[in-house]
Amino acid sequence: MIHPGEPAPDTAPAGSAEPLPWYRRLLVGIEIGPTGANDRDDVYMARATGREFVANLLGARAQYAVVFMKDHDFAYYPSRVARPCPNLGGRDLLRECLDEATPHDLTLIAYCQVQYDTSSWRAHPEWRMRDSDGRDIPGRLCYRSGYLGFVQACAAEMMEYEIAGFHFDMLDFGFAPPESAPAAPGLTRRSGGEHMDSQHLRTGVKSLIEAHPEVGEIQC
Repeated sequence: MIHPGEPAPDTAPAGSAEPLPWYRRLLVGIEIGPTGANDRDDVYMARATGREFVANLLGARAQYAVVFMKDHDFAYYPSRVARPCPNLGGRDLLRECLDEATPHDLTLIAYCQVQYDTSSWRAHPEWRMRDSDGRDIPGRLCYRSGYLGFVQACAAEMMEYEIAGFHFDMLDFGFAPPESAPAAPGLTRRSGGEHMDSQHLRTGVKSLIEAHPEVGEIQC
């Protein structure tokens, strides 16, 4: 994973006409993300600690990190709106990571998954995206439902920490036939085109970010 990072000159020092190679102009980062999220065993994420995360990042000479803090099932901090990962036992993994990273000036970006949120899909049938026949699309949530407010609330919680920014991921609408939004059944996706409520999502996220200029980096 590479990132523009701080502004850097596009060319080598004076006297050289050759541009700097990419690895001199960009920061190199590592994304840490769990796999196999489940609440059926007592192993998943039980031994994860911010200390170990940061020690490995430093050992790999990462210049910044993207750390999963909200995926399709859990939050990895004590969220008030999303379900915290049960095997953390109430620990705040985001706080641990930041406390360990700060003395080393290691920049942390919070990863926030949007679509494929199966936990919200199961808990809120009224948020589900539907196809043109009115059937629920598995794992897909409508941005014109209460789900957009839920995502904003998760982001607002993480903004209470000194993160450097976000990586909002999985903003796709899937590959199913054209769908309609539960709150606006007439809103459908044109064949081969972008879903018409994508702008609704962008506007909602943009308004949240503009209210918090201290969060410097947003990736979608």
